[in-house]
Amino acid sequence: MTNQSKVKRLMSNFIGASASVAVVTAVASITVSMEARFLKVDVLEDRAFYELEVIETLTVDGSTSLASSELVNPDPAAVQLRVESQWDNYVIALFYGFNQGVIESLRSNQNYTLTIELEDTLGWRTLDTYTFSTRPKTNAVITSINETTTPLSSLTSFQAQVITQDGFTAAEKWEVEFNYGDVTTTSTLEVGQETLTWQDLSHQNADVQMKIFATINNERRLITERIQKTTPFIDGSIDLRFITRTNLSIRPLFNHLSTNGIHAIRLSDDNNNVSTFSFTNETLLFENLIENQLYQLQWIYTTEDQRIFIVFEQSLMPISQPYFVMSVKPLDVGIKFELTMDHLLSIESLYLSFGSFDPSTAPLFTLVSQNEVARYYELVLQTGLPLGSSLALTLVQASPYDYPITFYSFNFQGGISQ
Repeated sequence: MTNQSKVKRLMSNFIGASASVAVVTAVASITVSMEARFLKVDVLEDRAFYELEVIETLTVDGSTSLASSELVNPDPAAVQLRVESQWDNYVIALFYGFNQGVIESLRSNQNYTLTIELEDTLGWRTLDTYTFSTRPKTNAVITSINETTTPLSSLTSFQAQVITQDGFTAAEKWEVEFNYGDVTTTSTLEVGQETLTWQDLSHQNADVQMKIFATINNERRLITERIQKTTPFIDGSIDLRFITRTNLSIRPLFNHLSTNGIHAIRLSDDNNNVSTFSFTNETLLFENLIENQLYQLQWIYTTEDQRIFIVFEQSLMPISQPYFVMSVKPLDVGIKFELTMDHLLSIESLYLSFGSFDPSTAPLFTLVSQNEVARYYELVLQTGLPLGSSLALTLVQASPYDYPITFYSFNFQGGISQ
């Protein structure tokens, strides 16, 4: 039986490392083959920008189950990029997976050969080659496109680095065309290196596309273009609250669930115990969390093309029951609540909730005074309350624990002490 498993060692100096977790059949023999190819090479007169990929393929003959992590050679073969000209011969170390970089200080008017080489028992074996010349020619390179936003942000911004170079005939005009969803702009460029920015654009689920044009002898020519995936826009928010001191409620609030992909909530504690749940628009409830235990919450979105984004993250800590005393005093019109609470919590705001907590409608206590032992609050309602009304005390701590915690619920009977 033969089972072929392609494994890309995704360890690049630009995008980090990744591992394969498939289970395959083994173990009679493992045949390892390597392939590599240049994806793109952009050449200017004194430098060259390259993108390439190195892929390892494992072919397994046998019938015993074996995790793919065990199939990977503990000492992978070395791979390198050789740069050669009439005067130069040197190498650049490569990684398995995607590689990109720049070769600088190239000599003018020279022919160069780039060779991806693999070390084996007989020496260095050629996997792919690319030849080019550094003679002057009209060219342009978009070296990077960086986006500044988050999935929940309604705005996004882009910054791009571009380099343009004239050939034997200087261009009469250089232009860059920027496309992002329903946004299209065109602006002129100066010859050489330039930083371009597009700020505070409406965040959209669209790729960004840049094109650079040169006008030579009154003819507008497309010199280079680049299309890049962007941060997805998730039109929504998250309602995060402790409905009791140790019961956490998480509810996503989507305005338009237009993105295709998988949403998940990941909750972990200090002991690396991790719980992950997929969700769409249903409420998740985590019950009986441990008092004063630090938790990390992440809302993770995985796109259809397997890109992973952290949409939202928050540090959480369920609190112990705070000590408090509350009294209720009838007024000529309304009711006055007086509350004394210990000083252990760093409280940003304190509410009296009617039924389910809603910060837009819940009355807010006023801090009257405080000392090293306690804080003193009061709240005046302009109307009376029927006996038996369902009330609750809800607090929000100072950042980073800025989420509501309902720490005490009760039925109103005219007064209470705790």
